Amino acid sequence: MPKKSPENLHPFGSPEWVNQMFNDPPARVVKGRKKWTHRHAPWVDHLGRLAFVESRNELIGLLALQYLCNINAVRRYKEQAFKTDEGVFGQEYTPDFSFETINRQIFVVEVKTARFVTRIMEVAFENLKARFSDFNFNFLVWTDQAPLIHPLRHNLLLLRRAAAEFIEPDETARLVDMLCQKGPMPLWALSNHGLDITLVAHAAWNGQVHMPLLSAIEGSTTISLHPTMDLETILLGTQPNIHAWWDSLEGAA
Repeated sequence: MPKKSPENLHPFGSPEWVNQMFNDPPARVVKGRKKWTHRHAPWVDHLGRLAFVESRNELIGLLALQYLCNINAVRRYKEQAFKTDEGVFGQEYTPDFSFETINRQIFVVEVKTARFVTRIMEVAFENLKARFSDFNFNFLVWTDQAPLIHPLRHNLLLLRRAAAEFIEPDETARLVDMLCQKGPMPLWALSNHGLDITLVAHAAWNGQVHMPLLSAIEGSTTISLHPTMDLETILLGTQPNIHAWWDSLEGAA
């Protein structure tokens, strides 16, 4: 069970505050909403501990951050990252995640199910975005419709499961060597050489090879030694849109 975070006495948003925040335990203990089955607690190598999240959507968000860290887009991250002080920030708020990119930008992430996002929540997100920007923090909202769409969710789970499989290092080396010699190849061609999807997904999770994760993985899916899409921009560029709720209603009309 995570320990309670000690009080962070550094000025909110300062480099010292950020360092302590990432080194402290989670700011809130997750116990689930109604049943313990709502809680997920995967082991995260980057954190060196179990990470407690309270929904399937948050689990996918955690996997996305793990993957971004594996491909060297994210430097460090944390769930239930901190609790704001009402006197300093203007309200008490605990984000689902916070992370720091390689170029030292700080992001705060709220994860929601899109169908439950109301107009009132959209306005609250805009207010949080504005308030965090005062401290040079970037505020993001991730939902199951954008950017954590179904193919990405499915593929992250596939890669994470494959990562738990024991793969001989020489098999991964053979996959990398094949792509070095022949360039990007479709999955079916690699399979013909005895390099199956589990091996490819295992290597992809660890950032050794790359594949497009925003569409279903098929035999024609291209596997490469270099990124085949800018997933970093997609995940880091989602901003709360105050008009999204009304736009979705117009689209359903």
